[in-house]
Amino acid sequence: MTLVQTYNRIAHDYAEDHKDDRWGYDLIDEMISHIPKDAEILDAGCGPGYECAYMARQGYSVMGVDFSAAMIREARKRHPGLSFVVMDMTALKFPENSFDAIICRSVLHHMPKSQTAAILRKLAATAKRDGWLYLSVKGGTGESFETESDYGYVYRRYYTYFLVNELKKLFEDVDLAVVKSAVVSGANANRVQLLARKT
Repeated sequence: MTLVQTYNRIAHDYAEDHKDDRWGYDLIDEMISHIPKDAEILDAGCGPGYECAYMARQGYSVMGVDFSAAMIREARKRHPGLSFVVMDMTALKFPENSFDAIICRSVLHHMPKSQTAAILRKLAATAKRDGWLYLSVKGGTGESFETESDYGYVYRRYYTYFLVNELKKLFEDVDLAVVKSAVVSGANANRVQLLARKT
């Protein structure tokens, strides 16, 4: 079963399980404090759309994309009126310099580390000059498929783990200047978070 098939299968259970997650919102708040209310924000890998709804409630124009059609159905059902599109974040179809800010929460750690630099380069290109990026991944080392059964059935997901300095270097290599970093406990794991600005 591919990763997108897994997320299509677990979409509803995942959406219920994560509806109260608020870790990382302090850095998201800091990010949006630097951008005007008419700013356009992209949530790359939006899942059930909770961060999109959070930012929309504060007056921002938000576009959520996810490669899982089932996740997008969950997002549209839970947040009617917001914009959600089925799209793989590894092949974003937006022109360069499209968004004032981008968030990518708990997504990049599902990609092989060999793809990380290319994905970050694409995200950076999609942001406007002086635009912002908030990103979080699982903290640690290594990468592998992991078997899980959180929802009463077995499924597998690929995980890649990152150290703070490792992620900072990847950001610097694609002209993303790190403004703040933090490691927090969230959703049963340590989460490495970076807030950066496109230079």
